[in-house]
Amino acid sequence: MKRTDSKGLSNPSNREKGFTNFEMLLVFLCVVLIVGTLIPAYLASNRLSAEREVGIRLAVIQEAKRDVMKEMNLILPRESRIRITDPVNPLHADKVTRLTLESPWRFQPEKPGPLGGSFNIGETFLEPPSSSLGIPIANLDELTPSAPNPEEQPQ
Repeated sequence: MKRTDSKGLSNPSNREKGFTNFEMLLVFLCVVLIVGTLIPAYLASNRLSAEREVGIRLAVIQEAKRDVMKEMNLILPRESRIRITDPVNPLHADKVTRLTLESPWRFQPEKPGPLGGSFNIGETFLEPPSSSLGIPIANLDELTPSAPNPEEQPQ
């Protein structure tokens, strides 16, 4: 016997009160599509940022090598100053490591980068540092905002 309300309509059963399987399937498909588009974008973004970090680390190593060469040439007598074609010895490599640890990025060139791989500081002061991943050196001038020139300000 069916139950009827005061208007003579039958009450819906428990099965009719909830979501249907089709509605649940639509919700599930929407969630899958959203997640399916976000995960590849997220992974690509992480890969790009890690590649940029490797390029920045290479640029920091290059700057540290220049600073070590300048520092050593201030200390050494004129006849024994370092030339850019001179090999990087362990003392110089330690100084490069010290400078990279003091930089804002704080890393050790001997340890692997964010994508794995290794860094090579170069055999000479002239030879640029490299990564086993083949990522080029970043330009640090493009990454740091320059202070506005007061002469160029409109008045």
